[in-house]
Amino acid sequence: MNIKDELVQHYLWLRQYGLNDSHSGNASVRDEDSGMFWITPTGCCADLLSSGDLIQCQMEDGAIGKGASLDARLHLAVYQSNPQTRAVLHSHGPYSVAMTMDNEEFLPTDFEGQLYFSRVPVLTIP
Repeated sequence: MNIKDELVQHYLWLRQYGLNDSHSGNASVRDEDSGMFWITPTGCCADLLSSGDLIQCQMEDGAIGKGASLDARLHLAVYQSNPQTRAVLHSHGPYSVAMTMDNEEFLPTDFEGQLYFSRVPVLTIP
């Protein structure tokens, strides 16, 4: 299975396991050999997505392909700031969403959460 097919499979699993609804979240994968990454299109449906639907984006010049997820620049920033990152999966798990409904920062209560994320800002985007 190639990296684009793997990305589509993982994005579908996010939907199947209740971590996204049919049109939420997004996913991308870095293609190390070509200096680009592939990302889900804006508004795509996880149940119908195929690898041919993924949008090509450039790492070096930051060019975002037409129709790419609205979060493509965020994915680009993750790849540029951490060269070891090979993929980004953005989901909307119901418990995570519920924990952020008060529009304030989220403070993890468990040890691992505190170790990795002492504070998680909650962004309100109109």
